[in-house]
Amino acid sequence: MKRCSIVVFLFSGIFFQGTAQNGMWTCLRNGAASFGTQGVSSVNNNPPKLTYSSYWTDSTGKFWLFGGLTNAGPTYYNTLWRFDPDINEWTWINGSNIPNDSGNCGIQGVPSQSNYPSARRGSSCWNDNQGNLWLFGGLAFNGFRGDMWRYHIATNEWTWMKGNITGFSPPFYGIKGVEDSLNTPGRRYEASSNWVDSAGNLWLFGGGPGQGGGTLRDVWRYNTITNNWTWMAGDSIEDQMPQSIWNPGCRTGANGWTDASGKFYLFGGLLYYWVGSWPNQATFGDVWRFDPATLQWTWMPGVSENYSVFCTSPVTNPRARADAGAAADHCGNLWIVSGGTQFNAWDGYFQSYVSDVWMYNLSALQWGLMKGTPLFTTGYYNTIGVPDTANHPESRYGAAMWISKSNEVYIFGGVWEDGNWNFYLFNDLWRFTQDSICTGCFVTAGITTPADPSAISIYPNPSGTFFTLSYPSGKEAPETVSIYDATGRSMLEVHIDPSKNSLQFGSSFSPGVYYVAARFKDRIKTLKIIRL
Repeated sequence: MKRCSIVVFLFSGIFFQGTAQNGMWTCLRNGAASFGTQGVSSVNNNPPKLTYSSYWTDSTGKFWLFGGLTNAGPTYYNTLWRFDPDINEWTWINGSNIPNDSGNCGIQGVPSQSNYPSARRGSSCWNDNQGNLWLFGGLAFNGFRGDMWRYHIATNEWTWMKGNITGFSPPFYGIKGVEDSLNTPGRRYEASSNWVDSAGNLWLFGGGPGQGGGTLRDVWRYNTITNNWTWMAGDSIEDQMPQSIWNPGCRTGANGWTDASGKFYLFGGLLYYWVGSWPNQATFGDVWRFDPATLQWTWMPGVSENYSVFCTSPVTNPRARADAGAAADHCGNLWIVSGGTQFNAWDGYFQSYVSDVWMYNLSALQWGLMKGTPLFTTGYYNTIGVPDTANHPESRYGAAMWISKSNEVYIFGGVWEDGNWNFYLFNDLWRFTQDSICTGCFVTAGITTPADPSAISIYPNPSGTFFTLSYPSGKEAPETVSIYDATGRSMLEVHIDPSKNSLQFGSSFSPGVYYVAARFKDRIKTLKIIRL
């Protein structure tokens, strides 16, 4: 049990403070690589060990994974995978199962099922407003890339949209704010702060390498209708630290997400630069907001690193890092998992890693520690498919990450290096289930499920003896039921037997107000009860 000093969360319109139990990890997959048959889902399919893959979530809640590095050779893939969290199965959808494949660009602007990008890692990626997946740049086995691709899910077709596919691609900035067919960010790697505005334009920040081989701080917009880039903000000056409160400086490996008002957010990242013949590095733990209407950055003030309090608190802040797994939940909050915290500027790899889970609450503008520590930890897998409070992934960076329809966090793959050029890659798939009172973001608008939370009832209420919770049996039953007192302290948690339809509890409870949270697959129903 971890105590929260200030925890404000929402259950069916109820706000309160209190303590909270930890969320829970479940290792879902950890087997040998097996591509299976292209287009055919199977419980035996598994991607190879990968890091720095590109990833998306489609409108139906399925997860997509493209490319990535599979060893320090370097060896890259251009395989496109889809994971269905409802059936826990991978499908090899597109691309090659042969490493370092050169791809097939086809004719620019013409979709084809025979088209697919070359093998690469560290690309920028977006979902557009029509549900297409977009991919830009990255590092291929034969150099950096500056090409833009679009994948249409329904037809299983890639389209090479723009950019040089043959190797070196220098940037052309043109006039700031003026769209031009000649404009291009050029070759770009780990420009991982990517956003989509309300008009469907794709935005990109930073990454590298620039003309001089350094890290950048420019902002670009790509119009998916005209197929043109526009240099919107920042400049081409490389390897600059953040400047006061108006510019986040140059960085790679930062995480980005968008709030409900259309403003863009950025967290963390790495600046790797040279001073004379000496390499230097800086990892960041700051949050910035960019307004695409005014083209202005705002530094969102935070506090120093602090792991002392679980849940959202004004005194907690994650350790500075880059290449964290990151995704936004259905309430617009940013979740990050693990990442590299100390970069070895001499060998070009991280030498310190974390195994933690954080959420940045957009309403409170505060971080919340959901699980883990700032220390390197080896993984604890227990039984595949079985949640356990002791489970946790091994520390890593470069993992792919998604948020499910039910707001559960999934991560895949990643890597860590021991300082002696020994790399440890992963192809394990993990699911993190939120603490049931720590975050307050469970219901997803527009998603229907067979379970009907309105069928939950509690009687008698108020009660001077015990309560009976009535619920539908079978597949309509909730998965778990948790009871908390008015301070948020966990009183009881029960895994529901779907063959039954009721649960009695509360005979030992002291008089007072309690909250009952029934967790279904895709949502939570919370009821208030009074013990007399």
